[in-house]
Amino acid sequence: MPAPRIPRLRGGTDYQHMPDAGYDPRVTDLSHPLNMGRIAGAGLPGSGSGAAARRYYNKNVSTLTPVQLTANVSLRILPYNDRRSGLQIVNKDPAAPLNYSFGNDAGVNGLQLAAGGMALYDFTTPPDTLYLLAAADILVAILEISRMD
Repeated sequence: MPAPRIPRLRGGTDYQHMPDAGYDPRVTDLSHPLNMGRIAGAGLPGSGSGAAARRYYNKNVSTLTPVQLTANVSLRILPYNDRRSGLQIVNKDPAAPLNYSFGNDAGVNGLQLAAGGMALYDFTTPPDTLYLLAAADILVAILEISRMD
């Protein structure tokens, strides 16, 4: 069944129905994937070379920190960082939960992360100090992303 035609709008604008935005050929055509050279400036793989390519650099740096926690000992893991733009906390233990808090050492009153769970802070990442506490000896992975600018 053909898509219904929408009448012409003022200014010559014409709506054309697409089957699904996720399958829009302007996005999914991988012969020119998003034309990234023009979108991001330059310097991306396949966008050429020259002065424009040298202008691009990644403004984020990530640090992965594995932490072995001792039972009932609170530990300050990350200092205050106002350039923090992302944070991932992963509880690698299959049985014991993890307590964490920002800004002050809340201990067992902090946020709790279930066994094997993950907390992701991306758009609203707190810059405060990060504290961890567990009731058992567990392994935790902390991934911090910070801006370099």
